Amino acid sequence: MAQAQQDGQSQRAAVSRAGVARSTLHHWNAAPAHPAPAALSAFVETPEGVAWLRRILVAAHWRIAAQSGAGVRMVCDFLELCGLSAFIGASDGTQQAFHAGLGRFLLEPI
Repeated sequence: MAQAQQDGQSQRAAVSRAGVARSTLHHWNAAPAHPAPAALSAFVETPEGVAWLRRILVAAHWRIAAQSGAGVRMVCDFLELCGLSAFIGASDGTQQAFHAGLGRFLLEPI
């Protein structure tokens, strides 16, 4: 995305080509409201950190959305409130897609 803009493409053309909304680009370029500590940022970039984030995300979807029936929007709120949105996309669309994929995974025969 950044390369397209450096090559002189407009934001509109760059996001259209990438298949994302302009609001997504603005969100990506915005400074985080609550920047994470450097050590935590370094940890979540490791394979162990990614696994830890995924475990938290699956648990949040299972407990909040699936078991409690509160819905994906509450998972998004949880990610924002606890600061994990600095590492995990907390938009409704992103989390809805994750939840749908999780549902398909859980329904697959073993």
